Amino acid sequence: MKSILNSWILACLLLLGLSETSLAQIDKTVIIIKVKNIQQVKGKIMIAAYDNKEGYMKEALALLKQPVLAIDEQLISFEIPFGKYAFTLFHDLNDNEELDTNFIGIPKEPYGFSNNPKATFGPPGFAAALVDFHKSNQEIEVILK
Repeated sequence: MKSILNSWILACLLLLGLSETSLAQIDKTVIIIKVKNIQQVKGKIMIAAYDNKEGYMKEALALLKQPVLAIDEQLISFEIPFGKYAFTLFHDLNDNEELDTNFIGIPKEPYGFSNNPKATFGPPGFAAALVDFHKSNQEIEVILK
């Protein structure tokens, strides 16, 4: 039923002169992430977005990965389909594109998560970092620790 409805909507939009590309853009939003507490203006802020619990914190399964040069207070924006996502960030101070940790796994570089949940005895779970993006131009704030 859903595919019939989608086909009907696409046919109507094509009759109105809108392309399939225009239809795809309707289902996307611009997300703005304000990164706070950047201590050093060097390296990159590494961002990853996850849309399911099974792939969470597994870099190869990230829906989106984006490095951005670090500046004092960072506003990062990108387009992504409407939905629920958990974001992980870290400040890659030495540009090796990895979150450096000590011998027991505690991060040596600043890190953060969407919703700014507490990370006690390991990273917060997927549900704690999950944000629902259901309207255009939503902004979230991530404070690096």
